[in-house]
Amino acid sequence: MLLAIVAIALSESALQAPSGMAYNSDGLLFVSWMRSNVITVHRGLEEVGRIEGGLNSPRGLAFGHDGHLYVADSGSHRVLVFDRSGALLRTLGGEGTEDGKFRAPYDVLVDPRGNLIVADTYNNRLQFFDSEGRHIKSFGSLGDQPGRFREPAGIAFANGLLYVAGGWLGRVDVYAYDADAVSLSFQRSISGFGVCGDVAALQDGSIVALDRNNGWIGRWDKDGNELKRFAGGSYG
Repeated sequence: MLLAIVAIALSESALQAPSGMAYNSDGLLFVSWMRSNVITVHRGLEEVGRIEGGLNSPRGLAFGHDGHLYVADSGSHRVLVFDRSGALLRTLGGEGTEDGKFRAPYDVLVDPRGNLIVADTYNNRLQFFDSEGRHIKSFGSLGDQPGRFREPAGIAFANGLLYVAGGWLGRVDVYAYDADAVSLSFQRSISGFGVCGDVAALQDGSIVALDRNNGWIGRWDKDGNELKRFAGGSYG
């Protein structure tokens, strides 16, 4: 996948700041371009469509079980929901600190029950919504202890575990997550980052996470043991 993204970024030289990606059930790759306010759609390396208009710094992308596309539109402080044709269905949020509102949401994820999880970055919390967009609960607040955040960024789910890239906390927090009860139980942290900007869960239970300030990507096994670090340099 990484090689495909690099190739797409090179071919889409007029677009700026690729920020999120997700595959739909048809195998099409959707890529958000934060500074260009567009989402491109790709079959292989070929661009086959775009979603434009009404986007303001789109970041994380996720697909629901019904095929709808969820977009963390950080500049408008909303989550946008598009149907399979790319038409806007509804919006969630708007700027604010109360439940159901956001401040610069960074990422979105759909859990096994179809609930939507949003990394509400500048509100230092996660928010949970049902498949119709109704608010279920908020989780977290500003702080350093488990269950608290400093600008949470990427989120990922695999094998009953929810992973949260902790931003300025410099760690990935791992929670046991029950999608039926929408409940979280802290398990452990993976630390050692400057600013942990994103996390992805792989099929074998390992994870990959990004240190966006120190310019490296690391991989850990399912038990949190570090396997390897890739590259190095600065975030630019």
